[in-house]
Amino acid sequence: HAHVSTRHKFEGHQPEDMVRFFAMVAAEHPLAFESLVVLDHGRTIFAAAKAYQSRSTLFGTEIIEPYICFSTGVDRATNVWCELVLPNCMNAFPNFINGRSALRFTHHKKLRFLDLMERFSMEGTTTYQADISAMAQRYLDTAERRRYFSRILWDNRATLYQVKMAGENAPRTAVEMSIEKFRKHNDHIDELEHWNNNAPGQLQDCRQGNVWGAFNAVLFWTDHAKRSNVHEQHSRKNSILQGPLNAIKKSALRSAQALAA
Repeated sequence: HAHVSTRHKFEGHQPEDMVRFFAMVAAEHPLAFESLVVLDHGRTIFAAAKAYQSRSTLFGTEIIEPYICFSTGVDRATNVWCELVLPNCMNAFPNFINGRSALRFTHHKKLRFLDLMERFSMEGTTTYQADISAMAQRYLDTAERRRYFSRILWDNRATLYQVKMAGENAPRTAVEMSIEKFRKHNDHIDELEHWNNNAPGQLQDCRQGNVWGAFNAVLFWTDHAKRSNVHEQHSRKNSILQGPLNAIKKSALRSAQALAA
């Protein structure tokens, strides 16, 4: 019984479309409905259901559970996507590995369910297993791992440090950012190093000293550990799902794929 906005009108897509979508998917894939979140003071709804029969295990210990996600809102498009969750460490990462964006339907028209179902499909295991295996086989020494973390932070410098400098290379000196911001940048690298060694799930052999472990350290930092200026819980959730924290995770994925290629 989530309370959506009563002050704003849902146009085209309606909250009950979410129920219809999951009912249609459940006819083909057994689901366990787990999450319903109302964001933006009732303007956006997000829901997720676990496709529990598609759960898989890699390396003997790495459990991977696919979730089907649906979000819609006032004056906002409807998005549908698959998200994989690692219960060993509580991490979640939207559009994992395949890099494709979610199915998106403009809110100006009614949601066409036949079109949605024709385009929607559960991701097979072979796609992400190959990339995870490549990440697990690409080992990093401490210097390489810190450069990986620095690359991700620099990609998101405007959000993290309010820096709008051009250039692809991460900063090498405080002069390039200011002493305070450069110190913050290095503190973030140290935090990521800490979670690389201490986050839940990091003691598994498949994450020791490699890109897969470093990638998961970033995911844990963004989803669970990073301090935020966002005080309201619903705003932090929104950031993780579709805001600045989500952008950091996507940067981490792109850089991890490049290192493991």
